[in-house]
Amino acid sequence: MRNAVKLFICLFVVLMISSCAGGEKPAETTTEGQVTETTTNAKDLILEEKGEYYELLRTEDFEYVFRIYDVNHELVDADEFPNHSNVQITTPSPHTVKIRMSAGPGTTLTSTRYYNAEKDALSRWFYSVYDESDDLVIYSDRTKLVIRNIFDKTIYYHEIAEFGNPVSEATVEPFRSAKFINDGKSIEVTYWTGDWHGDRDDFRDVTEIIKL
Repeated sequence: MRNAVKLFICLFVVLMISSCAGGEKPAETTTEGQVTETTTNAKDLILEEKGEYYELLRTEDFEYVFRIYDVNHELVDADEFPNHSNVQITTPSPHTVKIRMSAGPGTTLTSTRYYNAEKDALSRWFYSVYDESDDLVIYSDRTKLVIRNIFDKTIYYHEIAEFGNPVSEATVEPFRSAKFINDGKSIEVTYWTGDWHGDRDDFRDVTEIIKL
């Protein structure tokens, strides 16, 4: 069972990396996201949840499908996930849909995508998203944090690679949390420092406030 879980996590990470790498579109388009085709037969789908710009459906085998629509209810994107995935769809703002997928209950391995119907903008998939504010998102890239515009990194892109203490490389997810504060002018981040393989007293979490 442990080997099966490890194999799934590896496959999940590879899938998300390849999805993010292939998600960029030419600069003249209004979206970075790459639309995904689904193969599930429509007549087998059961409606689980519906919003103004999205639908979440499932099959009888509990495989999930989401569909994203524009303001004219034209299909923008659709994708399907296996039954062991945890899929959540929320609306951070009236015109924005957020799709979050995890490898399963209790795991920190997540990927997130956004669609803004007002701007007709579809984002790429982001790995390990911690927070979003307006059109900005915070996500991790190993031992650094990335803050960027959700839909176009040429508008805003900033990396934080140095902190008050060395970020631990002994964990898969060295950041415990990160969120925008002070109206998006700063972020509050909590991360692990030290090496839990050595002196346990040296392995601890640290919280810092960083101005952007």
